[in-house]
Amino acid sequence: NSNELVSLGGVPPITGSTQQEREGYPLFGWWSRPLKSWADKNGNGLIEYSSDPAKSEIVVGDTAEFLGYSVPRYEVAFTNGVDFWQRRFRLSALIDYKGGYKTYNNSERIRCASRNNCSGLINPEASLFEQARTVAVRQHPSRTVAGFFEDGAFVRFRELGLTFNAPDSWARRALHARNLVAALAVRNLGVLWTDYTGVDPEAFGTTGNAPSEFQAFAPPTYLSLRLTIDF
Repeated sequence: NSNELVSLGGVPPITGSTQQEREGYPLFGWWSRPLKSWADKNGNGLIEYSSDPAKSEIVVGDTAEFLGYSVPRYEVAFTNGVDFWQRRFRLSALIDYKGGYKTYNNSERIRCASRNNCSGLINPEASLFEQARTVAVRQHPSRTVAGFFEDGAFVRFRELGLTFNAPDSWARRALHARNLVAALAVRNLGVLWTDYTGVDPEAFGTTGNAPSEFQAFAPPTYLSLRLTIDF
């Protein structure tokens, strides 16, 4: 799922705090002044900012740059099933992957920027990266949020289902029907593999025209039961 804005017809680039529409780039892409590098120069275990470039432990780009797509570029789904008990039962599963994009961890951004309760600010075990993005959004003059655009790639156990095709004799005796099929399914089982550090890469609120995680929750788990009766 790739796209490119070819021409704005002479209109200047459309810019916002985290999104821009520029010729030669994807629509609704993420833009910000990039967090170029960080290092604990003095060895005290903390990332610190200084207006003196020689002392500052973070380096931020001078202008906003394209950081990534806001929606998945790649999606793959794998489904399989197993029949048993004379093919009366079928157990099926669906696993899917989405990747090639960035998720804006906007909940963590606001916690770090103004709520004073994020890991990068108060956790002594926080990684240098977590500290660096917190320092960048709180202390650097740019107040860049670039460190909160994270790789949103994930693999999710999306669905597990069990279908029962009852013998015709059961349907006739119990319901005076020709056949009966019962299907039980669980969707969004809570099994997720991802490097994303927020609540969930699919915990979408909105930021402008693109999805982001802002005080949102993971996709709920659904349990469904379907009965199909053919009279």
